[in-house]
Amino acid sequence: MAITLHSLQHAQGEKKRSRRVGRGNGSGRGTYSGRGLKGQKARSGGTKGLTQRSLKQQLFSKLPKFKSFLSNQAKHAVVNLGALDKVFPEGEFITPKKLFKAGLLSANHGRIKVLSDGGIHKKFTIKAHGFSEKALRDIVNAGGRVQVIGTKAQTGDGNMAKKKSTRTEKQ
Repeated sequence: MAITLHSLQHAQGEKKRSRRVGRGNGSGRGTYSGRGLKGQKARSGGTKGLTQRSLKQQLFSKLPKFKSFLSNQAKHAVVNLGALDKVFPEGEFITPKKLFKAGLLSANHGRIKVLSDGGIHKKFTIKAHGFSEKALRDIVNAGGRVQVIGTKAQTGDGNMAKKKSTRTEKQ
């Protein structure tokens, strides 16, 4: 049998019959016709605005936030070991005030973190809020000491143990 246009048929299950709605409650699709109760999606043409809205949300979620996200975390002022090595003499006890006076901090920041950039060849005692692991290693290898501000102890893995604040109850 030759294939002609009038003899072509759809494959079984390819063509889905459309749902007949609004033909009385006896049909099972009467009254609300499968749309639920009131609202935007119950109206004719009500889904067009929703798709536009979701597309807009998808677009903005993929774009980066303008002028960065605001963070509530305290920002650390960064000081590198190479700068300390150049500015301070050997055996100096370095505090945040001395860093500010030496011009290594642009403003009197609340927290200071020491990083290992530049290396260290002198013996210092450095007092700061945070140290990178490599900076800690370099200071100790050079014969210096570290004092962490705002902590009771320093754990062995280089992480700073935070001081637990005790809350006094009002009587």
